[in-house]
Amino acid sequence: MKTNYFKQTLLVLLFATALFNSCSKKKDEVAPSSDNSGVTPSQTSVSTYKIVTLTSKETLASSYNGTFGNVPVTLTKTSDSTLAFIVPEVATGEQVLKFDLSTIRFTVSQTISADAEQTIAEIIQTFDSNIGALDPETPAEYGDIDSMTLAKMQITNYMNALSDDEKKQAVLFYEANKELFTPFISSVQALPSGSIEFRSQSDCPRTNYKEYYLCHASILLGLTSELSTSFQAASSVFGTETNAFVGGMYLILTRVRPSIFKFRGMAGSFLEAKWILSDKLFQDIPFQFTDEEYKNLNLNAKFRTIDTYEDQYLSGTTSELFLSLAFLNLYWSQFKFLGEFPAYKNLSIPATLVTGDITISNITNPRVELWGQSGESVRFRSINGTEESFQYTIQIEKQGFSYSKVLSAQLRALDSLAFYRNEIVGTWIHTWASGEMDEYLLEPGGSGYRVSTTNAQGEKTIIEPYDWYNTVSWSVGGTNNDFSFGFSYDNRNIGFGGKITYPAMQITSSYGPIKKQ
Repeated sequence: MKTNYFKQTLLVLLFATALFNSCSKKKDEVAPSSDNSGVTPSQTSVSTYKIVTLTSKETLASSYNGTFGNVPVTLTKTSDSTLAFIVPEVATGEQVLKFDLSTIRFTVSQTISADAEQTIAEIIQTFDSNIGALDPETPAEYGDIDSMTLAKMQITNYMNALSDDEKKQAVLFYEANKELFTPFISSVQALPSGSIEFRSQSDCPRTNYKEYYLCHASILLGLTSELSTSFQAASSVFGTETNAFVGGMYLILTRVRPSIFKFRGMAGSFLEAKWILSDKLFQDIPFQFTDEEYKNLNLNAKFRTIDTYEDQYLSGTTSELFLSLAFLNLYWSQFKFLGEFPAYKNLSIPATLVTGDITISNITNPRVELWGQSGESVRFRSINGTEESFQYTIQIEKQGFSYSKVLSAQLRALDSLAFYRNEIVGTWIHTWASGEMDEYLLEPGGSGYRVSTTNAQGEKTIIEPYDWYNTVSWSVGGTNNDFSFGFSYDNRNIGFGGKITYPAMQITSSYGPIKKQ
């Protein structure tokens, strides 16, 4: 009836109980023996069926055979410096543990339990009540409850197959070690129900996203550490067990499973929460601005989920949480009864930045000034009405996050020839009075060519190659916002010219209108 899964689970429980006992030992319980050879027990007052740890300064073998009183026992290596064993059923009073490394005296009391059948029934009934009290919110959580219900049936069938004596021993094992997960269960029961999304019910401060979710990260770290304490080093435990001990282990895990459900819900909600302002804000900010004209900064602001690589140094809490979750995950997969381990998610949502979230400062050119802000758009002004180059500092502060960067920019003035020469470059369409249209591509430096022509019936002809007949030359002239533009082609100096309108970029000539596309 035993399986590898049963063995792995019992062995981790053995180690976890050993570690739990080690962490909670009392100084007045540790009584050095006459020959302990540097081996120290976690406690010397023990009860039957209790898991006890020993700490040794020696290099340890994987296991040792010994006797406790007159009963053979196996001591299993649970870490580089610890061994663990289960106190057998012996008489109360002083008993001596003997094995290769040490001889240690213990004071033994009897673990007492009620009727085995009644205790098992009460444990299963409590499990049913705890499951009924759960409040699933996601398909995964509903599936988790189904798997717990199935696991309960499997455990019930396993217990029913045990003999009366095995059931009795299973319940005694449960009674002796059931407090192993009590700190974790108590911590989980103190948590509010439901998602940890930014909400008023939480005990964490709602000052901003960063403070709120780091508070929850701290809570989650505590729970993860408590659970890890019970499950660590499973792969290094090699002991012997009976069907009764496997049954007792199942009863203990049945007790803790609803709390693990709630822990998984909190961990999953935290890992799916979109609360970190992405630091990729400044990748697409424009380099060129037009004098006194608003331009969107293209900040690409978004809130995203936490990431193990990008956020390992977000705070000391998140660094510890990543390590603790990774450590717990090493052993979680060995226990199908626990469900899937919470996974990291790559999720994000757009973040709206208002004017107060963006600060522009430290403009390096005294001839440039900030002329206005509106949401994610800004405008600069050239004091002298000329083209200028400058640097400025942009700082974004949102939900507790703050990012800043020094950027370079160029300001194009509307009353400059250079501005219009730059704007002229591109595709232009000339419409004749007859309805025919010519398409021109004007290039930097005053050159260009006619690329297509469309007749009055809408039939378009592409002109290729571009010979001397279709070569175009263009120029801009004027001052003080009174600029004109003209070009000629066909080697006959047929010209089109007139005052430029901005930003429409259009002129009206005697040959018909011409407009930039």
